[in-house]
Parts: sequence; C-alpha cells; structure tokens
Amino acid sequence: MQATSLLQSRLSIVLLSVFIVLQLFLIFGNRDTLLPKWRSHLSTSTQQTEYSNRIFDDTYNDIETDAEPTSYPSQPAHSPPVTQTWSFNSSRDARNHALSPSECSLAFPQLYHELDRSVEYWQSRNHKISPQDTNVSWTGKGGLRALIYENELRILETRDTHHYKDRHDARRVIFTLSQIHRALLGATARGGTIPNIEFAIAVNDHVELPDGESDTHTAWTFDRRISSHKDERMWLMPDFNFWAWIPIHNAYQDARRRAASHDSPIEQKIPQIVWRGNRHINPELRGALLQTGKGQPWADLEGGWLDIEDFCRYLFAAYTEGHSWSGRMKYMLSCDNVAVVHELEFVTFYHHLLKAEGPEQNIVSVKRDWSDLEEKVQHYLGNPEETRRIIENSVQMFRER
Repeated sequence: MQATSLLQSRLSIVLLSVFIVLQLFLIFGNRDTLLPKWRSHLSTSTQQTEYSNRIFDDTYNDIETDAEPTSYPSQPAHSPPVTQTWSFNSSRDARNHALSPSECSLAFPQLYHELDRSVEYWQSRNHKISPQDTNVSWTGKGGLRALIYENELRILETRDTHHYKDRHDARRVIFTLSQIHRALLGATARGGTIPNIEFAIAVNDHVELPDGESDTHTAWTFDRRISSHKDERMWLMPDFNFWAWIPIHNAYQDARRRAASHDSPIEQKIPQIVWRGNRHINPELRGALLQTGKGQPWADLEGGWLDIEDFCRYLFAAYTEGHSWSGRMKYMLSCDNVAVVHELEFVTFYHHLLKAEGPEQNIVSVKRDWSDLEEKVQHYLGNPEETRRIIENSVQMFRER
C-alpha cells in the first residue's frame, strides 16, 4: 500500500513537472511547431475587424486621427463566429461587455439614434473634428480630454474636477471613464480594435458650449437641451450612473437586480403614483407635481425616505427633470411598473426609446404642468390590460437589454 502510494505521488510530481515545462515551452518556445493547427486558425482571423456597426462605420469617419490602430484578431480562436441564428438573450448576454459590433447591431438595433444625429449634424457642416475642437479650456469646471490609443484609455487633461468638497465631479469622471475602460477591455477580449481618437468629456449636469454659429467646440456629454441649436454639437453618452450611484450605494447592475426582486402582478402593486426628491431643485416643475397630487388618494408624493427599489412596489412612478436630466430614469425603468414622464426639455442617449403611444407604448406621457396627471392615472387604474401591456413593453425594451 505504501509503495503504491509513493509511486502515485512520484507520478503526480512527474506529470506536474511535465505540465509546467510544457506551459513554459508554449509561452517561450516554438509554438508554431507544437500547435500548427492553432496557429493556422489564428492566422485566418488576424485581419482588422470590419465594423459593420454604424457606430464605427460612420462616427469616426468625421474625426481626424494621426495614428493607425493596431490590428487585432477579429475573432479569438475560442469564439464561434457570429451567425444569423444568434440573438440577444438578456439572461446570458446582459453583462457581456465583449459583444461584437455586429452582435450589438442585432441586439440593440434602435439604440443609435443620437449617434446618427450627431454624425448627420457634422456631415451637414462639412466639418471634421480636430484637436482644436476638443479643447476643454471653455469648460471651466468638470471637463477633461482623453485619448484612446491601441485600445488603451489615457487622460490628457482635467479642468477643475475637484471643485466640490464631496468630490462630486471627481466621482463622475471616475465612473464615466470606468465605463469606457470596461468597454475597451471587452473589445480587446473579443479581438476587436477601437479607432484611435482624442475626445473631450464634460460631466456637468448640463454643459454650456461656447456660443457662436461658427463655433465648432464639441464634447461627449450626458444630455442636451432639445430646443438648443448649439447643443446639436454634442455627442451623447451613457451617464456615470450606469456605473454606480452614490446615494443608493450600489452598482447599476445591483440596482437592477434589486428592482427585479420586487416584480409582482399589477393587482399586488400599490395603486398610486410615487415620487420622492428635492423640491428645491427645479421648483416650478416639481412644485407643480406636489401641488397636483396633494391629498389625493392616488398619489404618494411626499413622505419619508424610500430606497429607489421601493418605487417598484407602486403601480406608477413619476419622473421629474432636475437641474437638467435626472439620472433616476434608468432605475425607474428597471421596475415592472409604469413610468409617468412629463414633456421633456432635455434628452439623453436613450430617451428616443420612450414610446408614449401605439402598440410599443412603454411609458405614460403627461403635460409639463401635470394638469392631466389625475386623468391619466385614473385611466390606467381602470384599464389593467392597457397598463399590463405598457409594463411588458417597458421591461422588454429596457430591463431585458
């Protein structure tokens, strides 16, 4: 027995040694001789990725770059090629940050409205964005310049991102850049190449670009004012809350999971519209909401603190703009209830997906002064099938993406 055990131990040591030597040989030695089939397969996929997604085809044609990107394999050896039978599955793909451009086009065919708008705007001006256009001296506070070079993110300049005592803008910068870095890691993991590009980001609630019809300064921002002509120069991007939000002490993905934990049939929802927030921010808009619902049995608009996932227990949740857009919209859309949205002054990169009517309706729209709020709430309280359809459309469009 002891002899057998000793023999097994020695055999294990020998096998382990062989494995280590083989691994070192693979790393430093002649891999072409040892794995000719692997090398052959890799060589067939080393051409630079052809970006079928219009994000890459169109957007960067209007941006000057001074360096050619390095070629990476368009598909790692272990990844199956994208086929027409592939489709997005939220339970499998929702946290996959390495989807290919073609997979993104299949998964999110309606997502790129704001990018297309920006591309068309700059093409109509016949202007290619240059380093002078991404100068951030005009921002004063909350601006930065960054560079993507060979799939790596570099910070070139920041403009007073620490002016708040609570590091408000500094967190926004970190969270925003973290999202970009994660996307670059995903691209590298799948063997993709992001074009080399220098760009400006402004993390303020709303950005005031320099005035002037001939001005060409631009920046990546979180929102734009619909009525502002100069805001058309902006490129809208996901805001910092898609990474995390300090008031809820949660990453965005965790908040989505917590929201889903409150899923329930509409009959079990609290039959009211809920809102909490700072009434002193945008007081005309928010004050009108509070006045409209004051003392009404269908409204719970004032009271104690509610965690953001607690909104999911109600049948309706009200969205209000703040200094500009409000970051809470994405959290509300993680619930299986009805988002009630007033007429908007600001839009983000995904607001065009909000549908207020038709078979794809996924929100309820009300006037900016909330004068038709009671009528809308009472209508959907009395028409559960319509309400259920709106919720199903919302979950499918937003949470399951």
